[in-house]
Amino acid sequence: MKTKNNKIFIICGPSGVGKDTVMKELEKFNLPLKRVITTTSRPMRPGESEGHPYYFVTKQKFQKMVAQDKFAEYAEVFDSHKGITKVELEKVIKGKVGVLLQIEYQGAKTIKKEYPESVAIVITPPSLKSLEKRLLNRGDKQKKELEKRIEQNKHWQKDYGQFDYFVTNPDNHPEKAAKKISEIIKNELRG
Repeated sequence: MKTKNNKIFIICGPSGVGKDTVMKELEKFNLPLKRVITTTSRPMRPGESEGHPYYFVTKQKFQKMVAQDKFAEYAEVFDSHKGITKVELEKVIKGKVGVLLQIEYQGAKTIKKEYPESVAIVITPPSLKSLEKRLLNRGDKQKKELEKRIEQNKHWQKDYGQFDYFVTNPDNHPEKAAKKISEIIKNELRG
């Protein structure tokens, strides 16, 4: 497949929508993309390890990196921070394949501003009720934290106009969302 070298694809969506799960499914399509790994200050979850799917640092280390201007984009996401380091982004951009970012919507807006030709794909839930159920089923949050995430997700949709594509992640079928995203990416790379 002919590709446009270094095209940036952004995958984003509200908390609990299943971004990590869809990204794992997306790997099965062997797209000509290299993923940029996000750095986060949140604790590691079961099944995660350093570099898979994030680089994990303490809040203090993250704040020090911000002060040293090490991030291309970063955001405070609830009680933790997430961001893409300039070094990590440049390393991937200099490659011979497209760039894949999984970031929060604040970061997606920053990258779209810096790289207007980038393509932002929002993963959406089938409904807010479904999203709330997913957050509750994750079981890794206190009730107060869950309420904050649910409230924040209600406001997510107001920024949808800044993004290029929307893909629904149906309940229990992330492979369907991954297939749709792979089709979007293939079409964009041909274009």
